[in-house]
Amino acid sequence: MASKKPSTGRDETAPLPFFECLDFHLKFGTRPGGSPDRAGIEWTVKEFAEASGVDERTVRNWRNGATKPGSDDVARMERVLFGDGPAFAEWRAEFRTTPRVKRGKVPPATASGRPSSPHKPRNLPFASLGSLFKGRSNELARLQAALSGGGSNGIAIAGHALHGLGGIGKTQLAIEFAHAHNEDYRALLFLPCGSKELLASALAALAGPDVLDLPEQHETDDARRANAALRWLNANPGWLLILDNVDDEAALAAMEALRPRLRGGSVLITGRLNAWPAGVASIELDVLDPDSATAFVLDRTEGARRRTPDDGARAADIARELDGLALALAQAAAYVCVSRISLGQYLERWRSRRDEVATWFDRSLVSYNHDVGFAATWATSVERLSDAARALLERLAFMAPEPIPDVLFDAADASESRDELMRYSLVTRTDLSGGTLPGVGMHRLVQQQSRSAMPSGRRGAALEETLDWLVPVFVSGSMTGEALPLLTLLAPHAEAVISHVDASAGPFDTGRRRKLLILHGTLGDVHANRGNLRQAAVDFDRAVRDAERLVDIDPANTDWQRDLFVSLTRIGDAERRLGNGDAALNAHRKGLAIAEALNLRDPANPEWQRDLSVSLTKIGDVELRLGNGDAALDAYRKGLAIRAALSHRDPANTQWQRDLFVSLNRIGDVELQFGNGDAALEAYRNGLAIAEALALCDPANTEWQRDLSVSLNKIGDVERRLGNGDTALDAYRKGLAIREALALRDPANTQWQRNLSISLNRIGDVELRLGNGDAALDAYRKGLAIRAALALRDPANTQWQRDLSVSLNRIGDVELRLGKDDAALDAYRKGLAIREALARRDPANTQWQRDLSISLNNIGDVECRRGNGDAALDAFRKGLAIGEALALRDPANTDWQRDLIISNVKLAEAGDRPADRLRAALAIAEALQDAGRLAPADGGMIDELKRRLAEDDG
Repeated sequence: MASKKPSTGRDETAPLPFFECLDFHLKFGTRPGGSPDRAGIEWTVKEFAEASGVDERTVRNWRNGATKPGSDDVARMERVLFGDGPAFAEWRAEFRTTPRVKRGKVPPATASGRPSSPHKPRNLPFASLGSLFKGRSNELARLQAALSGGGSNGIAIAGHALHGLGGIGKTQLAIEFAHAHNEDYRALLFLPCGSKELLASALAALAGPDVLDLPEQHETDDARRANAALRWLNANPGWLLILDNVDDEAALAAMEALRPRLRGGSVLITGRLNAWPAGVASIELDVLDPDSATAFVLDRTEGARRRTPDDGARAADIARELDGLALALAQAAAYVCVSRISLGQYLERWRSRRDEVATWFDRSLVSYNHDVGFAATWATSVERLSDAARALLERLAFMAPEPIPDVLFDAADASESRDELMRYSLVTRTDLSGGTLPGVGMHRLVQQQSRSAMPSGRRGAALEETLDWLVPVFVSGSMTGEALPLLTLLAPHAEAVISHVDASAGPFDTGRRRKLLILHGTLGDVHANRGNLRQAAVDFDRAVRDAERLVDIDPANTDWQRDLFVSLTRIGDAERRLGNGDAALNAHRKGLAIAEALNLRDPANPEWQRDLSVSLTKIGDVELRLGNGDAALDAYRKGLAIRAALSHRDPANTQWQRDLFVSLNRIGDVELQFGNGDAALEAYRNGLAIAEALALCDPANTEWQRDLSVSLNKIGDVERRLGNGDTALDAYRKGLAIREALALRDPANTQWQRNLSISLNRIGDVELRLGNGDAALDAYRKGLAIRAALALRDPANTQWQRDLSVSLNRIGDVELRLGKDDAALDAYRKGLAIREALARRDPANTQWQRDLSISLNNIGDVECRRGNGDAALDAFRKGLAIGEALALRDPANTDWQRDLIISNVKLAEAGDRPADRLRAALAIAEALQDAGRLAPADGGMIDELKRRLAEDDG
């Protein structure tokens, strides 16, 4: 039976061009196996694209006549539409033989006198990129949703505020949208709006023969031809009008004068401005995502680049270097095609000859159809800036690409200039710290171009201004409370500025070098307080070298001598926390020598007296860690004497009172380690009296409130060691009450949250000692909840990750005590996972290595209880291996030697060569005793080991 098409009201004897034939069958829904006598279900573009094995854009281009399909494409579509059944033979033949031409090239008439399809006015400046247009499906969908209601209010495509420089792809997106929705509009029109004059001329040109073909096209008066074009628009609804490059106030005014005269269609606006008039909805356009940018580079250079096995990786590198900026990617791909080089060679040239490569441009080859390259596009934006905004742009050019918090602009009274940069999309509005802190971001290519375009004489001045901008913020910052998160956000910017200063090294400038010293020291403090001790040590070492260079230039400059003292103190602290006792002691002794020399020069200078007490205290800290208790106590007492004298000199000086409080606590720590509980308690109580007096003097001083909680915790520690559980619990609870009040006062203060978790752990320790397992578990779980929240807030903060592992171990201890072996093992393993991750991150961090050995021993204990001897031995042996490596690294570290004793004992108890293991443990203990470094609390250890050996031998 001959097939019969559904009636459509058209002349069906005339041959259709292919795009109309395809459009007909998609609309009337021919389906394989269906009847030719009735219409089927209409195909959606998505359905037909999936069935045909092509993308939706290709189907749209075929359907609207923008591109022609190949023979294989037609054969595939024929099978999809009609199948192989005989009922559609006639339709298949027509579909296969219909003229494949682009719209606008259809023959004007056929033998039957059928006219060609109606002329659709269009003056789009360039064709679709086709498959090269990538990564914008979401934006196209948003435009479709915004414009689907029609009307003339318009939808503005603004550069995304984060990277909104010209070249992000605003015009290309508008053009691609027009091509994709060709069938939805009566006319597709484009007007450049760079200026009032350009807009007026372009509007008049619409009347010409190639666009609207109006009778007024022969008028010599542009205004008459423009008015004729406006009349046509208002009389022929359903058009799409693109108003391009509304980039400044003058262009915006010209657009606003035109917009009320437009009726009956949709207006699509592109521009760099980030604020639009009422009635214009705004879509912020972002850079291309990494996958789309990579795919564009590969596809655009296919067949032209020199191929290498790592093309995919190098394309991803280019996408990352150019940060997804569409014009820059197109420019890079065209450069590769012209030069016939590999992607790797392009990267090498970009990095070594950036100025030359960035300014290269060939309009005929850059597929994003810009009249100028990226460098010139940048220049047109900068020309619009005021002097103040241009100066701010130059400062920002030396900073990192990461977001910059607004507080930095407030500090420099630069908020208005920042807003001006935002106005022209040179920086973007963004939020930091989970949306709690406003700021702006700047595209890395904008920064690079801003630096490159700076005159050589201006570059040094702008860099100095940037340095002067940052240093006061870092000097005034504290490492506690709200300042630490802020300085953490500013750290990459300080590091970027330092790198630029180092790269521009000229004659040694002592003023600039001292500013760098300050930044290095504060950056080290930031890293240290976030647990990144390795990086902190690097920063502190740089500060030491800066200070040493200054001191070499002028040894009589006491400020520079003190800078060196502070830097040595900082690096000594970092080395101590890293477990490098000898290096820490060496740094602190050098600092002490400087402090002593300054005091000898002026014994009446109280600041230098205080520095001397700081050095003595720091040396005591290291000696205590090394197990040299007597040396530690001696250093602490010398520091205490200086601080007592200063406090006596001026009892009203709260800083000196607080220093005295610290020294008393340190002495209490040594006495407690020596087993002198009463002496420790006396020192702590004297410190408590000072803390109470300070807190009474100013109850609103949160630092002094915290000190009071520290004193209460230390007293609790002594009472717990003396076996006074209830008294210890009372002290801990008083400290907890203070910390709860502080945390309630400012829940966002992470230091106070951490302090609260420490108090909860202390209470859990006492409850466990008192046999109150459920109460201990409750306290530990509350502490764990706080630490889990902190770790989630900043997963990169290694201190908070370590705290979380400590809480998990504590919970494991309780579960083990309660006989819940499986629950204990689960907690220990979670803690182990965190510690393994930390140890992998920095294998040289001795604290993290020691933590790892403790976790392995805990797991071994549980496996022993469960009767899994092999698993227990495996865990204990791994723990011992870590302990041996640490002890070999620093044989003077008493803690690590003691760990070896414990590991050997555990292996003996697990049945691994018990006699050999016990002898090894005894040898270590006796060596510590001979060196005077066996803690009094471990005094019975040697007798116990001998007893066990005797039993084993028996």
